[in-house]
Amino acid sequence: MPPGDAAYVTDHPRDILLVNGLGTVNIGVSTWARDFPTKFVIRSVAELPGLIATLDGVYD
Repeated sequence: MPPGDAAYVTDHPRDILLVNGLGTVNIGVSTWARDFPTKFVIRSVAELPGLIATLDGVYD
């Protein structure tokens, strides 16, 4: 699977720092942290299916 077809989802900004540059779509879940080094940040995992659907349309 190409890295751009995979999403990495985490609630810790440090985790995104570790995977930045790998080519994955990185998504921060701001359950306690607010600043993530990625352009995709959601407030809860309940928002994840909607974001994935949106991204799926963008990257097709």
